[in-house]
Amino acid sequence: MKILQNIGAQGPKGEPGLDGDKYYEQIVSIPSTSVNIPHNLNKYPSITVMDSANEVWVVDIEHVDKNNAIITTGTPISGTVFAN
Repeated sequence: MKILQNIGAQGPKGEPGLDGDKYYEQIVSIPSTSVNIPHNLNKYPSITVMDSANEVWVVDIEHVDKNNAIITTGTPISGTVFAN
């Protein structure tokens, strides 16, 4: 996998949008090549994966259904998964 960009520290959480759109955040503390994401957002969200060095990764994403996804990488990584 090739890293696209280096991003600084995450800022504070913003106010919800007018429609109250939901988001999900999951910390992956044990390096893994496959992670289940039970986001329960009742939609097919965009998913971003940021490793523990704050670098965004391009990953394979399988939307199992409107509430679950699986991300897969070629290299074990740990960090945070964001779904919105």
